Amino acid sequence: MGRLLFATLCLLLAGPGLAENPYERAGRQVACLVSEFPDGSQAIGSSFFVAPGILATARHQVQGARRILVHPPGGAAVEAKVLALDKAGDAALLKVPLTDPGGLPLKREKPVLGEEVFTVGCPLGLSHTLTRGVVSTPDRVLQGKHLIQTDLAINQGNSGGPLVDGQGQVVGVMHGRLSESDGINFAVPAALFADLLQAQGGGADARARAERLWTLAQAARDDETRARHYLDLLVLAPWAAEAYYNLGLVRLGQGRLDEAREHFLTASLKKNPYPEALNNLALVQIRQGRHGEARDALVRAISAAPRFALAYLNLGIVYAEGLGDRASARSNFSRYLELAPSSAQAAVVRRWLEQQVEAR
Repeated sequence: MGRLLFATLCLLLAGPGLAENPYERAGRQVACLVSEFPDGSQAIGSSFFVAPGILATARHQVQGARRILVHPPGGAAVEAKVLALDKAGDAALLKVPLTDPGGLPLKREKPVLGEEVFTVGCPLGLSHTLTRGVVSTPDRVLQGKHLIQTDLAINQGNSGGPLVDGQGQVVGVMHGRLSESDGINFAVPAALFADLLQAQGGGADARARAERLWTLAQAARDDETRARHYLDLLVLAPWAAEAYYNLGLVRLGQGRLDEAREHFLTASLKKNPYPEALNNLALVQIRQGRHGEARDALVRAISAAPRFALAYLNLGIVYAEGLGDRASARSNFSRYLELAPSSAQAAVVRRWLEQQVEAR
């Protein structure tokens, strides 16, 4: 029975990593900020990465502040410095001592009437709150300023957050709401921020090259070509967890276990949580005889994704074949069958469980 379990285990890698959906991607790029002013007052707002170490936000959130604290997702607060301010529009760029995350793409074209959009921000200090709506007016002129009008819900603290379209591109940056209104909110067009970023030597060139390398890697017919494209991509985009993950798959297929382990581990740190990376990290550790480490990685995967059937199956195998804990193996195999009763491996697992009952 052990040989059958291990034969099953070798086939049960989580598949190639794909790009995150727009909501996940935006959420990882948004950071709350607190600006402290000379008179002792504070302003809570939102910001988001547009390049490694560079945040976009609303100018009115930070202009004149004596100190700006940024709270990146999953990390400790860091102090930000003003990099650039647009004198006419409500646009600002901040510099922080971080290289990850890598940034959301800024779209110069205006959105269209009725287009679905969303924002992620820190309304009333509630970090990473997502709201959705539509573009009510693509080009509303107020007091000589061109703004995007939208009906999505915002509150104090949303200013500076990204207004994102369905493809994950930023079309605007939240500016504010019409006082005493419900559903009349405004964003500064993203083109203003793109110009400000370009003036600082940033822009979309590196991102476009990274996307091209991703496409080439996916289309490559041999492992070494695929690996080379992923490695080149990571030079441009060191935050790209999916590139580390797929590079781990390549190295695992080549039997280069130490490299595969490092790549899956890095992927799990760059994108937290990343249960698929933790599952595959565990499979490498099993092949290296590191069953205790494999158990810990699978427990973390299940904690992040309680319905991740594959992790329960592999954890059951670790307990049964690596750690000799039959009771824990039965528990995890039973949970796997609850989640994936019709899977190809279900028959093997049921047979193992039946043998345990017969042996009692």
